[in-house]
Order: sequence, then structure tokens, then C-alpha cells
Amino acid sequence: MDKVLDFGNSNSSTDFQGMLSHLGSGVMPPLQRNILESRGKRHKSRRTQDHESTKCQKQLETIRALLEHVIDSVVLGSDDNFSFARVNKEVIALSTYKHSEQARLSDYIFRKLNQEFEMLQSKLTWDSLETGSAGQTFLRELNAWDEKLKCLLRLFIFLDRVYLFQHTKKKPIRDYGLRLFASALFDSNSRCSLLEQVLKDLHLNIINHSRLEHLDWYNYDTLTQFAEYYERLIFEEHTSYYFIPDIFLSNYELCREDWWEDPRTFVSNIFDNMRKDIRFMKALGLTDMAASFAKEVLRKAIIPELSEVLSSCVPALMEDGRELELGILTKLLHIEEVHSNCNNVKQVAYHLRNYVAAKTTELIKSDAFASKDLLPEVVKLRLSLLESCSRADLYAPGDFDFEVRSAISNILSLPEYQTNSVLMFSKYCEAFFKLKDADAVEFKKNIQVFFKLLQNKGKFIKIYERDLSKRLLLGKSFNYPLESDLVDNLLHEVGDNLDGTNLKAMIQDVKQSDTEFRHHHGSAEIFPLVLKKSNWPAIPKQATELKIPPELDEILVAFTEKFRQSDAKGEYKNLDWSNYLLHQLTILVNFDKGPKELQVNLLQAIVILQFSEHDTLSFAQFVEETGMEQKLLKRVIASLSSSKFPFLIEDNDDYKFNYAFWDKAAKLRPPMAREKEAVVEEAFKKAERRDRDDEITAAVCNILKQKGSILYPELMGQVLMRLKARGEVLITDIKRRVEYLITQHYAKRSEDGQTLHYIP
Repeated sequence: MDKVLDFGNSNSSTDFQGMLSHLGSGVMPPLQRNILESRGKRHKSRRTQDHESTKCQKQLETIRALLEHVIDSVVLGSDDNFSFARVNKEVIALSTYKHSEQARLSDYIFRKLNQEFEMLQSKLTWDSLETGSAGQTFLRELNAWDEKLKCLLRLFIFLDRVYLFQHTKKKPIRDYGLRLFASALFDSNSRCSLLEQVLKDLHLNIINHSRLEHLDWYNYDTLTQFAEYYERLIFEEHTSYYFIPDIFLSNYELCREDWWEDPRTFVSNIFDNMRKDIRFMKALGLTDMAASFAKEVLRKAIIPELSEVLSSCVPALMEDGRELELGILTKLLHIEEVHSNCNNVKQVAYHLRNYVAAKTTELIKSDAFASKDLLPEVVKLRLSLLESCSRADLYAPGDFDFEVRSAISNILSLPEYQTNSVLMFSKYCEAFFKLKDADAVEFKKNIQVFFKLLQNKGKFIKIYERDLSKRLLLGKSFNYPLESDLVDNLLHEVGDNLDGTNLKAMIQDVKQSDTEFRHHHGSAEIFPLVLKKSNWPAIPKQATELKIPPELDEILVAFTEKFRQSDAKGEYKNLDWSNYLLHQLTILVNFDKGPKELQVNLLQAIVILQFSEHDTLSFAQFVEETGMEQKLLKRVIASLSSSKFPFLIEDNDDYKFNYAFWDKAAKLRPPMAREKEAVVEEAFKKAERRDRDDEITAAVCNILKQKGSILYPELMGQVLMRLKARGEVLITDIKRRVEYLITQHYAKRSEDGQTLHYIP
């Protein structure tokens, strides 16, 4: 059979044996003229004519028998090998001998096709083909049948083109055979019912791979092949593919349950198959149907349970790099919204917000707050989610960007995370300022982004004021230009809705102290931090008054006089020196090998100056002479007797000054031993509570003075309203301060206990 189908170059006018084809132009060569034509003399005897007639009849019967054998073999599907040149030669000879031979030969072909197709029909019951194998069975039989038709067409192409193609009542060989096949598919009740069933079977197995037994066989190439056959089979009987979208949609509904077994891939499965189906329809010229098909898939497969679909699919699409499908979904839902007046795009935004909230919660939960790198991770999460939304090309992208930002912001502002969110900021700043080679640009960017995400910016400002004071006042790393720039940026974000003047004033106090208040007195230079108390949060200070050496007291008195004369209001200002750690002093000390300048704080200076009058001091004498707490004194002595700066030498319980010390540097700065972070934090908390108690007391007194008498619940509400701008206030703290005022006779309760009266 394969040799029969080998025609060489189809564009050539010769066959594979070099013979000119009947399709070529020009005069037919002698070899292809009617071999039955009489070539003798014109005048022959009757006997000779009878002999030649008998011979011609035998040749005619031989050619008929040969061609009928070829037809039988092809129709029955035998593997006989035929020479195309010989068959073609005989067909031409027979066809050109008599016109009736053409009719006779074509009738024989059609009769054999009818007989063979009747046998095929007896083997197959078309109406009862099972759904699972209808497509494969149909195409297998149709392919085999069509191969026979193609083989007959090629062998008898002269007959097909010269006689049948031009005949008014007869059909070409292949068309006739396909019509036989098509006739089995049509009935008066349901035209093309089997074709539709086959199409449904093919498509169902293509889009639902879980049903496949022969994965390689079910594909869009097979479906396209069937469509081409379908176009030929329906002829003029049917001229529209109108039912294809309906069949495809019904298959989507059948597959929906299987696809829903993995909710994360549900939308992806629908969109992948829908995309291929649309390409298939467009290839068939069904562009308009393809457009409406997408809308119908959305209505029948996704929208009925949209909320459940989105809750599972949004996380999957965002995490699996398939954000574009989410964007397509929003645009389809928007188109549907125009017709249905139902805003389903908002549902997508809602589930995206839930997804972002879950990711944020996962990031900041449990012990994650202990990490100093958590803040940049939150910023990175925000950037990653916004980039995903950008890649998705969502409908109304601005709305979805807002959902991302607000979801993160809402989580950070929840009661269980709010305080930790601010502490996260604090830890990040502290870690940055400890590093020498940190990226300031990235630091500022992360801080600004995170600050925008915080809702309670007032609480943040209060915490930031405290942290800034710790960096400034407790000897922690302080970068004035960066701190100042950062404060400006943060206050720019706050705008006029929140009072940030304290931050600016704190920065200004430090700058002014450095530029205006350095003071020389004899061989000593003092660098005091002159800070306006109202600008600063509460600062831990020495619990007891220290005993200042006369030399140091003289320096402090001289600076105080100078300060009071610095401006018109200076005489009304009091300087509180009790925060001794804050003030720096440069003193000249004469060692055995020469003088050195020591840059120390007031506490260190107090200890060093004790040796102006004493050669040796015990620890108990130090406590007596300085008035320091023992814990603080140990820190100061440790800073002056370290291995690098051994200014003091310990001998049992006694200390003496090490005049033999030497260092090549002219100026020396012994650092104070830092307290543990927990100790410092607790000291600040105590100071904050003390400062907060003063605020509450002042607010209660002010309200009582204004009202004279006020109901207890009303007083609570007014105090809360007055103080909430400066941070959270606990009801228990207000009650405690009210009780304090009552015990101090600033207020009294009525007999029923419901009213408070102010006592002038």
C-alpha cells in the first residue's frame, strides 16, 4: 500500500517512473494513447477484423479484471503492491477507449465502497459508542476509511478528474466515500449527534488529564484533525460550528469537581485549558465565539463559588509566579460586572488583602521580633507583593496596591503586634547605628517605608524620642547629620497632624550644646549637654546628691554664671547637674613621664579628683567621699582601672593613682563600662512611669480646678482624651493618681462616692 501512495514530487508533471501525468499540459504521448486503437491498414478482411476484435475484447477484459482487482484490494485493505505507472496507464487506456467504460469503472468503485461500508457498519453500532472511547474509535475508523479513499483517488485520479469531477450527478471518489461515512451519522431526529459526542469525548480527555489512558493520542492536533474531517463530512448539510462552545462548556462543568481536588491549581487549570480552546476556536475562524466563550467559562466555572475559589487560588497564583492569571481574572470579572452589576473585583481585592495579612502575620509572629533584621524583611515583603501586583497587570492596579499597604499596616497596628512593631523599629535603628559601614541610603529608605505603614505614629514618635535620647545621652553611637536628616523625613511624613517639635528640639539642643556651650576654665574644658527638660523624655539620673570636689564645683559654678548671662531669660533658668553621665570634661593630669589630657564624664572626674587630697582610698572611703551608689561607683572605678587605661591601681581593698602610667597619645578617653541592656531599659521605663504619673496628676488637677466638681466617670474620660495624643493611658494609672491626690488633700469624694470635689 505504501508504494501505491508514493507519487514522488507532487508538483512534477511526471510520475515516479518518469511517465508524463494526465495532469500535464501538451499533447498526450503515444505511449498513453488508447492501446486498443486499431493501428493496421485501412482495408482489412472481415476475418482479420474479427480476429482483431476478439483480441481487443480479451485485452479489454484483462484491463477490467486488473483494475477491478486493484479496487478490491484497496477497498479490502490488502497489502498488494501495485505499480502506479501500470495502473495509471490501464485507467487511461480504458477511460479513453469508450465513455461507457468510465461510467462502468466508476460504478464498480462506488459499488465496492458501498459493500465495504455496509460491512463496516455491521461491526460498529454508531449510536451506542461509549463516551470514553467514542472519539478514539471514530477517528481510528475514519482514518482507516479515508486512507482507502485517498489510495483509490491516487490510483484512479485520471478517472476522478476527467470524468467524475465534471459529472453533474456523480461525486468524486473521496467525496463519495466520505458521504457514505457521514450518512451513518445523520438521522431525522438529531443531526450530527455522534459528531458532537465524538467532539465532546475528545475535548473532555484533552482538558482533564486524569481521565486519560492514551495521553499522547488526546491532544489539540487530534481535535483539529477531527474538525477538518467534520468540515468535509457535513458538506452542505451543516455549515456552522455553533455547538462547539456549548460542548466545551459542558466539559468544563464535568471537570470542575476533578480540578477542585487541588484548589490551589483550580483557576490555573481553567485558564490553561481556556487559553488553548480559544486558540483552537480562532484557528477554525470562530473569533466571535471565542470571545463569548471566555465569559461563559467565567460564569459557569468560577463565579458560582467565587469566594471559595479565590480564598484558595489567590495565594497559589501569587506564590507560583502566575500573577498574570489573577490579572486576567480581574479584567474578566470587570467585564462581567458591566453586564451583571455585581462588583466581583472587590472580592479579589478582599482575598488579596487576607493573603497579604497572612503573610505579614507569618513573618512577624512569635520570636521573630527578637531579630534586628525583621524590619527590612517587612519592607522587602511589601516590595515583593507590590511587584507581584504590578506583574499581574490587575484591573484598577491602584486599588490593589492600596490593599497590600493597608493589609500590612493593619497587622502591624493590631494590639498584639503594635508595641512590638515599634520596638522592631527601635531595634533596627539601634543595630544600624552600631555598625560602622552600614548602608545609610538603604537604612533611610527602609525606615521611611516602615514608618508609612505604622498607623499609631504618635506612639512611634514617643518611642523614637526615647531611643534618640538613649543614643544621645548614654554614650551610644550617634550620627548627628543622619539623625537630623532622618528626623526631618519622619516629620515630613507625619505632616501637621502630629506634634513632632520635640524631636527637632532634641536635635537642636545637642547641636547648640556643641557649638555654644563649650567652656574653658583654667586648664580644664567642660562640654555640658544643656537640654530643655520639656523637650526630652524622662532620663534616668543619680538617685542621691553627689559630693562635688571643690575644683570641679568651681568649674560648674563658673559655667552656670556664664549660661545665665547668655540671654535675657537666662537668670530664670536652673541647671540640673544630676545627670552626671551626660556631661564631658577635659582635665590635665600630670603623670611621672609628662602631662596627659583625660576626657572624662563628671563621675569619672569626681573619682580622679579625690586623689588631689588622698594618696590611697578604700572602696568604703570612695563611697563616703563621693556619695555615689556602690553599684555606680564600681562601674566608674572599673572604667578607670581597665587593662587599657589603668589610671587606678587596686591593692587589696585600697586604690591609689597610677602616676607611672604612660601612653603615646596626648589625649585619652576612658570609656564607661556600659550597663546591661535590660538594666538600662528598666531604668528608662521607671523614668517614663514617673514622668507619666506627673502628666496624669497635672491633667487631673487642671480638670478639677476648671470644673470644681465632676463625676468620676466623666473625669476619667476627660483625662483619657487629654493625654491620648502623648501615648496610651491606663485607667488603673488614672485611678492611682486620683487616690494620691485624695490622700494629699487636693481632692475629696462625695458621700455617694460618685463625685470628686476640688480642694483649693
